[in-house]
Amino acid sequence: MSLLLKRPRPSFASAFAEIVRDDVVLWISKSEARIGAAAYKSFIAGLPTEDSTFKLMLETAMRGNSGDHDAFRIATDLQSHLDWPVDQELVHAIASGVERTKNRGYRAAMIAWVMETGTRFDAKTGDSVAWRGDNFTGQRAGKVVEVDRPIATGTVTDSYGAKLLILGENLIKVAA
Repeated sequence: MSLLLKRPRPSFASAFAEIVRDDVVLWISKSEARIGAAAYKSFIAGLPTEDSTFKLMLETAMRGNSGDHDAFRIATDLQSHLDWPVDQELVHAIASGVERTKNRGYRAAMIAWVMETGTRFDAKTGDSVAWRGDNFTGQRAGKVVEVDRPIATGTVTDSYGAKLLILGENLIKVAA
């Protein structure tokens, strides 16, 4: 499999940004009544106009928490870094977005990515495989114990007996 994919595998943060975007836009549209007309105009002026930039902003807020999916912390980051007028409604919208992403949104984004790129996990249970190590340095080997074809991943046991989740794009060779 080539390292040059059409687009990278989606991250949890990118799936979250896609899912929560509409809820945050609705929250923004209701903000004038809560914060006043002058503060609202200033708040709106600071928002990105392009949808992709807006999603990137939400994605960055999620990533800034280093995998911590705490809605209050994400909202606090938006407040401290971007001067957002954070309140309970925004925290609730973010928490709901995190739950929807965990429950099915992230998996759906990965399935769509697999269909788009054609990436596959080309081994089956019991096959010996080799894959690229962390940061694509070195090569590791092990035996496949489980395959999740829709998201092109497999669980592999290495020579130490540790179970590792291997991405299809990191497989180097398969031997039955």
